[in-house]
Amino acid sequence: MVSTATIRGDDCLDLRPLGHLERYSTTRSYLGIYHNVCVTATCRRRTQEDLKSVLYRALTNLVQRHPVLSAAAINVETTRPSFVKLPHVNLDEVVMMSKRAEDFNLDAILEAQHNQPFTHAIDALTPLWRIYAAEDVTDTLRFTLVLCFHHAIADTKSALVLLEDLEFSLSHPERDFSATGAHPIVCFLSDRPLSPTLESFNGLPLSEAFCACQRNSVEPSAETWSGHTQFLPVKTCFASNQLSKYQSDELLRRARAEGVSVTAALMAMMAHSLFHILPDSYSQINGDCAVSIRRFLPPSVGDRDVGCWVGGFSETYSRPSPVSSASIWDDARRTKATIDGVIRSRGTELGVRFLHEVGDMIEWFKAKLGKRRAAAWELSNVGTLAARHDMHHMDYRIDSLLFSQSASACSGAIKVSVATGRDGRMGIGYSWQEGVVSEHLVKSVMDEMRHLIECLVENGPQVA
Repeated sequence: MVSTATIRGDDCLDLRPLGHLERYSTTRSYLGIYHNVCVTATCRRRTQEDLKSVLYRALTNLVQRHPVLSAAAINVETTRPSFVKLPHVNLDEVVMMSKRAEDFNLDAILEAQHNQPFTHAIDALTPLWRIYAAEDVTDTLRFTLVLCFHHAIADTKSALVLLEDLEFSLSHPERDFSATGAHPIVCFLSDRPLSPTLESFNGLPLSEAFCACQRNSVEPSAETWSGHTQFLPVKTCFASNQLSKYQSDELLRRARAEGVSVTAALMAMMAHSLFHILPDSYSQINGDCAVSIRRFLPPSVGDRDVGCWVGGFSETYSRPSPVSSASIWDDARRTKATIDGVIRSRGTELGVRFLHEVGDMIEWFKAKLGKRRAAAWELSNVGTLAARHDMHHMDYRIDSLLFSQSASACSGAIKVSVATGRDGRMGIGYSWQEGVVSEHLVKSVMDEMRHLIECLVENGPQVA
């Protein structure tokens, strides 16, 4: 009989120390600066099985396949935090089942998730992920699945791997090596080691000029808007919208015709949306953009491995005069050139690489509080969930996606999270910290982004 008592640090097996990027994430959560990430899937199924039972069975397989799902972080308040392996995972503690009625408000649910941090208490350890599942009361073949996770264990591309593996296990329980029913206690955990840290790979040197720039960073000028100064506590606010398939397809087509990526186009559109709303006294804004580093890692890190391998770069935008679709595409091409430079350099000069020089990360973060933030926004585009070649054999399938994350006290004032599901519809999530920007400003940005997309996909020459 497996005990369901509270798990303490002494009950766990040591795995490995945290890498610098993982420490960055656990320090943020320990201080309350940033909490978590969510990827939400709207799913369809062909069977009328009890959703909780089949979900528990599939999650059992998932936990046994991916060792990071049975890991916890300890000693995060020190300079030597580490991962430990929990003796078991109690699915009753990490899964919340609900119903999706007519008044179902996904934005409100995600906002609540992003304001619920993971804890690192040594006397009450829990997994660094959880699931919220809501079955549609009017259509029992449809349900919503929210995977919420700590950024120390996964980046968003890794979260898509987890969702795809969960999708497979839901559809093929008899083909999995451990389809043993729907017991809530998973005690046969993976013996595989955790995926390696970003810093464990060689061949990623840093130039001294880049390090000097990171050490001597200065606050933005008065003409550069970035919202309120960095402060605690953080209360996340969240809103989202979803493009139609036509708009999503046309945005991709138009971006390609202009020689840019969708990410570069969205970065430029965010800049122009903010300039449209902000007073003319603000002539510059900085935007951060997340970049996956997975492509630069050696073959030992496979496509189905789960870990956190992400960095980011910053781009500066000047107020255009006049604002037009031509100026947006000019900025998008410049941003695309920056992205291409990051890829050519294999991520050697991304800010995340500088973390190895930070000795006491807690004090490093505390020193940021009270100062102006560098970026007006941070954009993360995880791309499109790939179609499965075996989809016709799947009883469960993911249709739409929404990517979201908590606000951060020490990064862009608005976090813009983008993902496209197999239904071809791009979902855009907007997160902001209460008191950093107003809800009115964010909703105005969302409206202007919607307007720009509508104009650009229709090839309008002018954007008013």
